[in-house]
Amino acid sequence: MAEVCKDIDRGLADLQAAINRLNNRLNNLERKQNECCKDKDKPTDLSALIKRLEKAEKDILELGGIVKTVIDDVKDILDSIGEHNENAGESQNIFLGILNFFISE
Repeated sequence: MAEVCKDIDRGLADLQAAINRLNNRLNNLERKQNECCKDKDKPTDLSALIKRLEKAEKDILELGGIVKTVIDDVKDILDSIGEHNENAGESQNIFLGILNFFISE
């Protein structure tokens, strides 16, 4: 019988330890909840965030202008290359014509 009582006491002690651990976890959760909610009714100052957002918007618009300029420059370069190729082709035709003239005579 004494052995059974020791087993019961050990089981009760284990149960009490588990209850204590759960109570500690619950207390920690309640503390964290209170920390999170203590300032929930105070107005939040968003001015710094708004300022950063306005700067980002301005930078994005500026970057869009830069990208457009780069695209226009690339188009100009491609147009110049096309003109150069046309001129080079015409020059080759003239040169071939001159060579053919001298070769055929």
